[in-house]
Amino acid sequence: MSGATVAVFQNQRSFVTPPGSITYCITGTYTFVRPAGITSWSAVMVGNGGNGSAASSFVCCGIRFYYGGSGGGGGALTYINNQTNATATVIVNNTPGQKNQIFNSSTCTIIASANSGSSAFACSSGGGGTQCPTVKNYCSTIGASWGGGSGAAGSASCSRSSAFAGGGGGAAGYISGRPQNGGNGGVPNNSGTCVQANSGAAGGGGGASNYLYSAGSGGGVGINGKGTTGSNGAVATGGGGGSCGGNGTNSNGTIANGGVYGGGGAGGTTGGNGGKGAVRIIWPGATRQFPSTCAGSP
Repeated sequence: MSGATVAVFQNQRSFVTPPGSITYCITGTYTFVRPAGITSWSAVMVGNGGNGSAASSFVCCGIRFYYGGSGGGGGALTYINNQTNATATVIVNNTPGQKNQIFNSSTCTIIASANSGSSAFACSSGGGGTQCPTVKNYCSTIGASWGGGSGAAGSASCSRSSAFAGGGGGAAGYISGRPQNGGNGGVPNNSGTCVQANSGAAGGGGGASNYLYSAGSGGGVGINGKGTTGSNGAVATGGGGGSCGGNGTNSNGTIANGGVYGGGGAGGTTGGNGGKGAVRIIWPGATRQFPSTCAGSP
């Protein structure tokens, strides 16, 4: 083989499309086009966390009651692997009660969907806890999906010192084998008790000391594949982020916002905002798959 022929052969080999990814995290509708030279792709999506409710007071039968505020639920997580669609419509809607979705552009059918956590009112749930009377079940059409942790309901009392704010739920995490949810928010009591987070999920926040402060918000979850599990928050402390997701914030009299991505906001003071959701697509899908097969950078 001549030197010129070898050079041409080497140049042809260099045209192979390298592994890559794209992340959508701002509300909007996008069109994903499969890169040239790539035949498949994989995706993960996290719903945004629900907002926490603010502390308040009200008068009933001549007695003033103080309400600490409730935590918002954590966002759900879905992943799909080895998809061959040439194009896909990606919808990011970081509004509590909405969902992030991927559609087949040619048939307008849903490929995968991840709900947001519920915003807090009297009680909120993100899809996996038992502390609320009604728990939503979040399911996708094709992808493996599970819910974030429940936000804890706040309590009311005629005493400021015994009215507590509820912690935000943690975002759902990555697992293999069976669905597992994010950690539940801390129940409103002095110990800030939290339900244990599951594998790869973020922990919920702890209950605040009284209605004058915020509870801990839920931790988020990363979008680069399965990693370590986030720790539960202690009293008025945010839950740890799972799989490199953002930690929930703690109180200190400030707003306790949920961790990125998908952590639930905490109750108390003015009520925290849930962490935003996102959609991440990686390629090639035959060799890069969630939760843990070469799912990190690039």
